[in-house]
Parts: sequence; C-alpha cells; structure tokens
Amino acid sequence: HYGVISYWMNSYWGGAHAAIGGSLVLGALPRLRNPHRRAWLFALLIGAGLAILANSRPFEGLLFTIGVLFALHRRRPWSNLGSAARIAGAVAMVLLLAAAAMATYFNAVTGSPFRTPYQVNRETYGWPMTQFWLPRTIVQPSIHAPMLNYYLWELQAHNQIHSPQALLNELWTRFRHLWSFFIGPLLTLPLLLFGRRAWRDVRARGLLPPLVIVLVAVLAGQSAVPHYLAPVSGIFLVLIVQAIRHLWVWRVRGRDTGAFLALTVLAGLILIVVVRPFEIVPMGEGAFSWCCVIPGNTGRAKLIEMLDRQPGGQLVMVRYKPNHYFHIEWVYNEADIDSAKIVWAREIDPVEDARLLDYFHDRKVWLVEADENPAFVEPYPR
Repeated sequence: HYGVISYWMNSYWGGAHAAIGGSLVLGALPRLRNPHRRAWLFALLIGAGLAILANSRPFEGLLFTIGVLFALHRRRPWSNLGSAARIAGAVAMVLLLAAAAMATYFNAVTGSPFRTPYQVNRETYGWPMTQFWLPRTIVQPSIHAPMLNYYLWELQAHNQIHSPQALLNELWTRFRHLWSFFIGPLLTLPLLLFGRRAWRDVRARGLLPPLVIVLVAVLAGQSAVPHYLAPVSGIFLVLIVQAIRHLWVWRVRGRDTGAFLALTVLAGLILIVVVRPFEIVPMGEGAFSWCCVIPGNTGRAKLIEMLDRQPGGQLVMVRYKPNHYFHIEWVYNEADIDSAKIVWAREIDPVEDARLLDYFHDRKVWLVEADENPAFVEPYPR
C-alpha cells in the first residue's frame, strides 16, 4: 500500500525513497550491538540510508538523524564492539561520497556545487513555502498560469496558519490524513487492542526518539502529508506488525479469537489491493485514502504510449482552459530535454509559442486539449 499502489510510487511527490532510507538506518542500528557481526557493514548501511534521506527528504531526514543520534547516545551500541571510530568512519565515508556526488550534480544543474536546484526553484517561482513561520519568497509573477496559481495556493496555505490557535484547528485534519494513509480502519483494530504493547516494543528498541521528533515537526509545519513522514514509516510498520503478532496469540475462552481477527484484517488488506484497480468502491479523499484513490493522469500515459511508436522526436503543446485545475499537470520533461523522445510544453502566447516551435523545428508537433474529457489530441495547427 505505501510503496507500490499509492501515490508514493505513482506521483512526483514520491515517498518510497525516503522510506527506504529511513528503514535502512533503523534496521541497521540494533545490529550494531551484535558482537558476532561486523559492525562496519551495518554502519555502511546507515550511511547509505542517510545519503538517501539527504537526496529525498533533507529536512525530515535531518530531524530523523537527530533522533537517531539521541537514541544512539542513550543505548551506546558501540560499547561492546570496542571501536566507535570504526563505526563513525564507515558512516562518514559513505556520506562524503554522497556529498561529492550531490555537489557534482548541483554544479551541473545550477553552476555551483553549493547551490541546490531546490533553491533555484524557490527563487524563481516562490514555492515551496515549507514552514509557516518563515518569511515567504517574493518573486515576479510567472508567465505560466499553473506556476502562478500554485504560488497563490501555497501563499494561502502559508497565511492561514497565523497563530497557535489556527494551527490547533488544523491538527485534526492532519491527524486524519496521516491516520487514513498509514493505518486506516482495518489496521486500527489490532492497534486499539494491542497498540500499548506494541508501543512498549518500539520504545524498547530505541525507535521512539526519531518517531517523536519527525512526527512533531511534520504536524507543526505548514502542511502534513504522508510522504513527509516517510523516513519513519518503518516504525509505523513495526508498530502494526507487533500489534498483529500480539493479536494473533490472543485467546478468548480458549478460542483462537485473535487469530481469526488477524486473518480477517490481512484478508481485507489483500481484498483492497485486488479490487482497487477496478474502481468499484467509493474513491477516497485525494491521495490519502486507506482504501481507494482516484487514478492519476491515465490520459497522458496513453498518449506517451502512442507517441513512443511514432518515428523521430515529438513535441506536445498542451492547451488548458482558463479554469484549469493546476494540480492536474501534463507538462513534465526528462532532465535532458533536447535529447528526449517526447518534449512537453504549455501554450503561452503566439510569440513565445513561435519561438518554441522554431527551436524544435525538426520535431512532429501535437496539440493536446488537456481539459476535454477525454483529452483531445491532434496534429498542431500551423
């Protein structure tokens, strides 16, 4: 549910990468204590996990790292291994390699190894406005209507949390969205019955500090969506699995009541996966539903299949209606646009459009009326 059939895998927001990074770190930590294993191997995994977080969710990854360091300080996993320097050195080696690769990437994209594409995006478009207490970036209005509309949408979200009371009013919605994605009603049952025992298990494993720090920071931010919590999603899974394990052995008057309930929960989860693609159950709210969400832009995917079969390069001009909903976007391009088989562009005005058509004069040009139902595609009128 988290990583394959949710928006984590099927959108540009992502989430699965950060979940992998956090899980590598959390899985390697307790294994540092085992004197019969080579600690430096697990230290390398920790370094790899932190490198993934630095490239996927750097802010939450930093908070996650603080929580991990706090847990390490309390548990001192190296006391029986004899060499904290060996562990720290292995982690540092991976992080230095990752930093060098990131600097090379930044330099190629922005012209400076210390200037991130994220910074350029904020300075150009004014968003993301990540934290409501930080000043917003002032930018010139974009000639692209979707970019401008997104800026105004983020500005409204930024301004609506103007006091602690306003933030408290938002907490219920945030909790509901996170609960719906990570748990939902089916997994609530084992957590209600045995969540306390599962929580004690997690606390004993030293997973509590990163979970609490990241969760509090996300809830206190400008917005709280499930992929922000991706670094600690492994802890949610541990809680859920532990609760189901306790439920499995629960007996009522000598009967395997818990095993029946556990199998019912798991069967329900499998059934959701099976029926989800057929859209025969009510759609959930946005991307956060525990059950079923509205599919993404399948029309764009079908068009890509058709254009891939065409000879030579293709240019797709996307035309939106004035009331176009900017969250439904068609224009996404590969990193190397000039070499891409398909290039996507928005119509702006005759002058700008003519410049683009002249630049890509050797490509076959298509027009997509994106807001028609279904989307209408035809050769671009010249």
